[in-house]
Amino acid sequence: MILKYSLVLIIVASVKVFSLEVLQDTASINFLRTGFYAAIEDEDKVDLLEEFIVNKYSQDYTKYNPLILAYFGAIQTLKAKHAFNPFSKFSHLIYGLNRLEEAIERSPDNLEIRFIRFSILDHLPGFLGYSEEREADKENICRLLLKKNYSSPGSDIQRGMAEYMLDSGRLNEDQEKLIRDLISSFADK
Repeated sequence: MILKYSLVLIIVASVKVFSLEVLQDTASINFLRTGFYAAIEDEDKVDLLEEFIVNKYSQDYTKYNPLILAYFGAIQTLKAKHAFNPFSKFSHLIYGLNRLEEAIERSPDNLEIRFIRFSILDHLPGFLGYSEEREADKENICRLLLKKNYSSPGSDIQRGMAEYMLDSGRLNEDQEKLIRDLISSFADK
């Protein structure tokens, strides 16, 4: 009898700890999402986000879950954007894009990871040679958006992604129609 109650107590405690970890991780992801978009124009926020990831998760990026790794890589590309020295720009960009590639390899059907990389590649000049990756991301993003799985990221974020894809001018006619219809379905809710 005592063993039975002890087991129930352990299970309840484990569920509470797991729930708290999920809530904390959701808050961390939300912080990174909002911070990343603010850091596009504010160089000071780039270092703050990098410190947040290193302090919360590890200095060893190989230990990050794929989404955190993607944000870490994206932050490195922002360091490239804000760097003055051309060599620093290029090295930060390549380092960041390599981390994004690793995140995609570990989670190829993660909409948010694909979108992060697409939004970065969308602004790179073609001579850097990432058009195949951008095209693959575009195809996957459209496919994943049309699944309408709003568990993560939520529908508001996915609507923003769909609008960005449409505004990018990179969709073919069929994709454009599907994404327009998807955006209209968000308005109907």
